[in-house]
Amino acid sequence: MSSFAKAQKNMGRGSYRERSQPDARKHLGRLQKKVDYKKRSADYHSKSDKLKRLQQHAANKNPDEFYHKMISTKLKNGVHIKHISEDASTPEQDLIEKSQSHNYVVGKLTTESRKIDRLKNQLHFLNEDPEEIASHSKHIVFVDDEEQLSNFDAASYFNTAEELVGRKYNRPKLTQLKKFEFEKPRNSNVSEKMKKYQELQGRLARRQKLAVMESKMQQKKNLCDRYNKPIAKLAPETENTAAVYKWSYKRRK
Repeated sequence: MSSFAKAQKNMGRGSYRERSQPDARKHLGRLQKKVDYKKRSADYHSKSDKLKRLQQHAANKNPDEFYHKMISTKLKNGVHIKHISEDASTPEQDLIEKSQSHNYVVGKLTTESRKIDRLKNQLHFLNEDPEEIASHSKHIVFVDDEEQLSNFDAASYFNTAEELVGRKYNRPKLTQLKKFEFEKPRNSNVSEKMKKYQELQGRLARRQKLAVMESKMQQKKNLCDRYNKPIAKLAPETENTAAVYKWSYKRRK
C-alpha cells in the first residue's frame, strides 16, 4: 500500500457535502437534500403499504359476517356515524357528562346540599315582625295579682333582648347573646329575607339538576358492568329521570 493510500486510510474520508441552492434558483425555495428525499420516500412507501394491506383485508372480508357496529352506526354520505340514542337529555347534561366525571358531580351535589343546610339554619335567625307572630301564636304567662301584671316585663322575664321577645323559636338569652355578635336590625330586613329565600330556591333547583345528572351517570356506570347485565328496559330516559332497567338477582357475599 502506498503512502498516499495509508494517509487516506488514517485520515478517513471527508464528510459528505452537497451543494447549496444557486443564487439564480433561490426564488424556487430551499434545495432538497438527500436526507429530505429519504424522509419523503419512506413516508410515501409506508402509506402505499398500508393501502395495500387495507385493500387485501377488504378483498378477504366476508360480506355476510355480522358486526355489532352495524347496529350502533349507520353510513351517511360514505361516513360512519354513531347511532343517536332515543334517550332524551338536555344539552347541558350532555356537556357535563362529556367533560366531567361522575365523582365530580357527586362532589358538587354534596357541596350544594351542605350549603342548603347552612342556609336553612341561617333563615331561622332572621328577624321577624312581632305583630305577624302575635297574630298566629301566643305565649301565656300566669301571674299572681294585678300588680305583677302591670309591672310585667317580657324581656326581663325571658332574660332576652327586647328585639327577640316576639319570637317563638330561637330566642337566646342575654348570656348567650354576649358570646356572639349579631347585626343590628334594619328596616330592610324583609328584602334581606327575600334574598335569602331566593338564594335557597336557586340552590334547591341546582341540587335537583345535579341529582338527576348523578342518577343518569350512575345508571350508565352500572350498565358498563359486564358481569351484571340488565334483563329488560322498563322505561326510557327523560330529562328529569334516568332510565329504568330490570336487573337479575345476584347474590353478594
